[in-house]
Amino acid sequence: RMRIIHPFVCGLMQVDTRTLPLADFTNFICLLRFAHFDVRLQLESLCDFWLHRNDDNVLFLFFDDLIAQREQCIRDIARFMEVRADDALVRRVAEQTSHTVMCSPEHWHRFSESKIVHDVQRYFKLSEQQLVAHVGKVRKGGGKSGEGRAVVPKWFQRVVDATWRDVVTERIGFNSLEEMRAAWRAERAAATAGGGGGASGSGHGDARAGESQ
Repeated sequence: RMRIIHPFVCGLMQVDTRTLPLADFTNFICLLRFAHFDVRLQLESLCDFWLHRNDDNVLFLFFDDLIAQREQCIRDIARFMEVRADDALVRRVAEQTSHTVMCSPEHWHRFSESKIVHDVQRYFKLSEQQLVAHVGKVRKGGGKSGEGRAVVPKWFQRVVDATWRDVVTERIGFNSLEEMRAAWRAERAAATAGGGGGASGSGHGDARAGESQ
């Protein structure tokens, strides 16, 4: 399919197919689709969960908190699942979810996305040389949340930022994920200090009025 539309799109863009080879064109189309459709769906889902963050059947967590406060998050997850977790079990889960264990030769295959890569290869009829030999969710050298902003194409980041404004800022008022996370921390701290569970987020489409400032 990509081989068919590649010369057609290049013609519309007045770009020589040698300037934009098939592999780069495929990556461009995949990124464009991800930015316009997948990101929007994910952000809509984020807003939905935010509005229901205090419902009894919802556990709202940020990935960065799972890293920075792993043991506390493990306790929160266990409590949500109604699982008794003593200190020994919490430490065991924390160890098994550490970067060291997850990227070890014994365990890395559990987090490999090679099946997805092979499915993409088959769907787009790409050779193995056009895709990386091994991909996964856990990088050997580690990483830091948000650093992908520095390596993705600038046009892609602009599309993602615009989608955030259209979806998240419009619906719940937050201008960034960091702002949302700060509001969540403040909300939880206030609930803990007051000994309560916090006001329900359900139905409060304008909940950001006192949270994002």
